[in-house]
Amino acid sequence: MTKMTENPIEINPSDIDNLPAALKTCLNSAQENGEPLHETEQNILDALLEMGRQAMACHIARMGNGDQGSTLEMADGTELNRLPTEHTRQYCSIFGRFTISRVVYGTRAGQKIEFIPLDHQLQLPESVFSYLLQNWDQSFVQGEPYNKVAEIIKKIFHLSQSVNSLERSCLQMSEAAPEFMNTLSPPLAEKEAELFVLQADHKGVAMRREEQPGLPKSTKGKESDKRKGEKKMALVTAVYSVDPYIRTPKQMCSILMGERLPKDDFPSRPKPCFKRVRAILQRNEAGTTHGQTKEGYQWLKGELVTRNPDGEKPTILLCDGQPSLWEAGEDYLPHKAFNIVEILDIMHVNGYLWEAVHLIHPKKSPQASALYQKQLLRILSGELPVVLRSLKYIASRNGLIKADRDKLEKIFNYFTANENRMKYNEYLEKGYPIASGVIEGACRSVVKDRMEQSGMRWTMDGANAVLALRSVHASGLWDDFIPFYIQREQQKRFPVLPAKIAAANDETVYHDRLLA
Repeated sequence: MTKMTENPIEINPSDIDNLPAALKTCLNSAQENGEPLHETEQNILDALLEMGRQAMACHIARMGNGDQGSTLEMADGTELNRLPTEHTRQYCSIFGRFTISRVVYGTRAGQKIEFIPLDHQLQLPESVFSYLLQNWDQSFVQGEPYNKVAEIIKKIFHLSQSVNSLERSCLQMSEAAPEFMNTLSPPLAEKEAELFVLQADHKGVAMRREEQPGLPKSTKGKESDKRKGEKKMALVTAVYSVDPYIRTPKQMCSILMGERLPKDDFPSRPKPCFKRVRAILQRNEAGTTHGQTKEGYQWLKGELVTRNPDGEKPTILLCDGQPSLWEAGEDYLPHKAFNIVEILDIMHVNGYLWEAVHLIHPKKSPQASALYQKQLLRILSGELPVVLRSLKYIASRNGLIKADRDKLEKIFNYFTANENRMKYNEYLEKGYPIASGVIEGACRSVVKDRMEQSGMRWTMDGANAVLALRSVHASGLWDDFIPFYIQREQQKRFPVLPAKIAAANDETVYHDRLLA
């Protein structure tokens, strides 16, 4: 198939003689009437769409009705009969809507239609919308609300689609996404980087009231109060490989303090390789997150086992301090087999340290700034016990009120509970990542940027469908997913083929294996 390029083409007025009559008429009219070029551009597009509509109608007519004779022998030995009445279906493409009449086969009239030869031959979708239109629709849906997508498609192709049809198409297409993500081939081993990184986090999605059975019908107060309790947490997981990035505790401290370092003293940060992302929002009948946690972490495990099968690459699990994330890692990831290194996100540690320091000293005071920098460098140097003793001593000397002492105690408990994940001096020396920027970016790009647009509220199924497709898109796999989706639906539509077609397919597979 020839594809249009973006390169400029040589302009030759005589080339008009090679154009179809409809385009000649369009261009001659533009020249005679002195049309602005942008109007001519629109008229050319309209003429091309009309030509496409006529070409599609001609092609459909030439393909006939798919009649294969009075009987049709299937690969499983069943003999089907041609039913007496042809069945019509609608087909909506980028060139418009068409009615297609087909011969259908079954055991007898009035029973289930078992096979439609023309549908199989043309690979017609289950819905009325062409696969090309579904592809473009759902590509736009990844970034825009359904009503906006309908407006865009109508503006370009003069084709009306309802919001409901776009939602149904999203739900249908998204059913293939988990299987696609779970059966991906691993990248070539020689193209993977040296470290293998797993990350997980949660991000809230605002739900419709029917998804919140305990929520009152009306809520008074500020907008922030109205939103409170209306979110359900989606699980976001990410996996990638990356090369080591060695830094000293002092360098890392300067970065976290916002200081600029000379470029010559600091090498370029390695980029993640083959980053793949999943976002899942599911609840079981009991309303728990067990299902989404299991699916998300088992996907991480599958990626780990296929992309780092012998465990030669150091494997890192990098999360914030939420206990459920680490507990799920213990439940579903092969820690012992792969010697997984757990690392607590330094950005969350930094936030807790900042809070602790400002419970002891006033905000923006020189004492707070000095204490923060000193203790941060100690944490990065692997001296957490020293930090805890120092902060406890200073706090006791400053005579904090009980509320602040309680807050400080929670922070100390947080650090103590995660001490084995805070060996930052070792991680920095080995070039391990210590900040979860990839998963934070995924939470923003996959979830927040789409799900939190103005006024949006979601159903569970609707949100999970969009997140499933956005995950594919964010992983850079959309163009690989569409053929997978089409093949999966065709296999679902036609699980049993006519004997002749099945035999021909087997022969093709055998021939391809010989060539391989």
